[in-house]
Amino acid sequence: MPSKQTASTSRAKSSRSSSGGKTNGVSKTFSAIVETIGPKKAQEYLDLMPHNRRQRRRVKDRYTKAMANGQWKLTGEAIKFNTRGELIDGQHRLEAIIITGKTIEILVCRNVPPEAFMELDTGANRTPADLLTVAGYNYTAGVASAIRHISSIFKVEAGKIAPGSLAHERVDPETLLEYAETFSGSLIEAVKKTMSKQAKTVLSPPSMYAALYYIFAEHNKKGADTFFEILIDGIGYERGRQDPIYHLHRHLAQFKNDKHKRRPNFYKCALTIKAWNAFQMRESMASLRFSENENWPEINRRKVRVQEAVAAKRDKKREREDAKKERSKTATKKKIAKRAGASKTKSSR
Repeated sequence: MPSKQTASTSRAKSSRSSSGGKTNGVSKTFSAIVETIGPKKAQEYLDLMPHNRRQRRRVKDRYTKAMANGQWKLTGEAIKFNTRGELIDGQHRLEAIIITGKTIEILVCRNVPPEAFMELDTGANRTPADLLTVAGYNYTAGVASAIRHISSIFKVEAGKIAPGSLAHERVDPETLLEYAETFSGSLIEAVKKTMSKQAKTVLSPPSMYAALYYIFAEHNKKGADTFFEILIDGIGYERGRQDPIYHLHRHLAQFKNDKHKRRPNFYKCALTIKAWNAFQMRESMASLRFSENENWPEINRRKVRVQEAVAAKRDKKREREDAKKERSKTATKKKIAKRAGASKTKSSR
């Protein structure tokens, strides 16, 4: 939707490339042109943004101040539209124009390929959550952080990074969007479960536990739900003080409430995996510990809790045996009563 150049932009130079992509069979050619944009045009462009990025107040304030003081300069930084005509970069500059009421010259690029968004302002200006927001996802901050932890946990398991790097590993934009596209529904559920007000009183950081919940639930959804409900609520332990979730809850509460007992994220992650593995196998634990000299615990990915299945089978067998004994007792009582009745009738004669 290129605008017509006014007299004030007649000196602007445009650059066009014939190597643009195609949308709906129509060739879309990349273009770059300097436009004069006032508040009305700025609002029109903002209306073309499908998903707002989170506000960066400092950035917008900096732009607003520069424009208000007449210090705004035309640079290579551009407002960008994709091949669908949607605004994908320039939100804060356009908002600053509306706030100040100024009319300024800005470079505008159109028909930028959608995949190029992953490379726009990555690092200092555009966060992983921004990438997911523009891509149309919800709960973007939590989901982006959970994806980072999932990727890190898998790398630690595979021996590609040291456990101590768990909190510092970064995910490239392509991997981020790939995870989000494949697992968005499950990840949102994980974020909701671990980032509730109640959950945050125990789980820290919540995004790491969203990642763990997602990994556990991928193989045993019912077990993961039970594990986290007990962990968050702090009640319902199957084995009292010998229960692995009891020990994990106690440790996490101490780490969160006592600054002298705080531990790094990889330590809490390892404890949680060990507790999960014991929970899966219905094992009791006298204590729950992890040493840096230990091998990283491998996550139990069994689809069912084996011992629970065995116990359930044993319980059913016991129920059948008890029912058989009860029927036998009832039959015996009936026989005795019948004999007693017959004897009484005989004696009365």
